[in-house]
Amino acid sequence: MIWKDYSKLKGTHAFCGASKKSWRNWDIEKLIQSKENSYAQTIGTLLHEYAAESIDAKFRVNKSDKRGVLRYLVVEKKIPENVVDIDRLFPNLMNYINDGIGFRMDPEVVLYYSPDFYGTADTISWNNGVLRISDLKTGITPASFEQLENYAAFFCLDYKVKPKDIKTMEFRIYQSDEVLYAAPDPKEILTPLIDQIIEFNKVLMNFEGRQQ
Repeated sequence: MIWKDYSKLKGTHAFCGASKKSWRNWDIEKLIQSKENSYAQTIGTLLHEYAAESIDAKFRVNKSDKRGVLRYLVVEKKIPENVVDIDRLFPNLMNYINDGIGFRMDPEVVLYYSPDFYGTADTISWNNGVLRISDLKTGITPASFEQLENYAAFFCLDYKVKPKDIKTMEFRIYQSDEVLYAAPDPKEILTPLIDQIIEFNKVLMNFEGRQQ
């Protein structure tokens, strides 16, 4: 048998592939809904990239730029227009970008402690004892501040900053056309979290027989 050459597809997975058997129980409505949902992560990634570029360039966004963002997704990135809920996504994106510029924050900053403990903060700034971390959420599942707490702990470990040296800690989550805000006590939140990370990291290092 001479098989057709599909070498370019090796390592990829079809939306309705053989290993994903759930689609056999779908109706047409579920098929379309699942296809729409499959674009959500890609749209989120693209909007984060757009925001990072805008913040780096200090390019503020206003309401008139909504069509431009839609064009970016549909024309430049080939996302079907009918799966882009631009009316829901744009207000958060606009506020997130403008606040990031206004607070002089840096986008997409990797905070690293070890191979098992690191993450990329959407935007972060550290000035005069004030630590700000913001997160852009494009999904509809309600977010919590725990992810931002983790970023703050990784920041302290990475840059050797003690929680007592943080005068103010401000967290913002941009989601569902609102900005969630929190200003927790750094010592209360970060001290036990940092201790846990250090302990867990030592356990994993011993388990894998490696050194930090």
